[in-house]
Amino acid sequence: MVDEEPTVVCGPDGDSCYIDTEALKKEMALNGAGGRAHDGRSVLFMVTRGTYGRYDDVYGAILVANATLAKQQGATMLLINDGIYLAMKAQEPSRIALASNLPEISDFHELGGRLLTHRESMEKRGVETADLIDGVEIIEDDRVVLEIERHSVSLTF
Repeated sequence: MVDEEPTVVCGPDGDSCYIDTEALKKEMALNGAGGRAHDGRSVLFMVTRGTYGRYDDVYGAILVANATLAKQQGATMLLINDGIYLAMKAQEPSRIALASNLPEISDFHELGGRLLTHRESMEKRGVETADLIDGVEIIEDDRVVLEIERHSVSLTF
C-alpha cells in the first residue's frame, strides 16, 4: 500500500486548515483525467460581486469551492452581474498590491469544478467571449434556475 499525501491538512488545533491542491491534482492524474468522483451532493456558488476590492467575497468563494471539491462534492461557480469579472483572462491586481485569483480559478477547473457565466451580465458590461479564460461555459437566463435546482446547496457571494 502506498502512503498518500493528505489533500486537506489541518493544524494541531483543528482550526487552521489548507487544501493541498497539488496533491489533489496528483491524485486525479493517478485515478484518470475524468475528475474526482463525488458523493452525489453538489454546491452552486453564485458569485455576484467583482473581485479585488472592498468586497472580496470572490476570493473566499474560490477557496470554499476548492474545499468543496477536496471533500469529494461537486461544485459549480455561476458568475452573475459583476461576478463575471472573475472569469476574465486579463487580471492584473498588482497595482493594488493583491495577487491574481487566476491560480485558484485554474485549480478549481482542474479539480473538476464547473465555471459558468451569465450571458446578459456579460453583455451589460461589454465583456466578450474572447475576454474569458478557457473552460468557461456561457449560459442564458433560463439555465440559471435549472442550475439552482440541480444542486443540493446554493450559496451566494
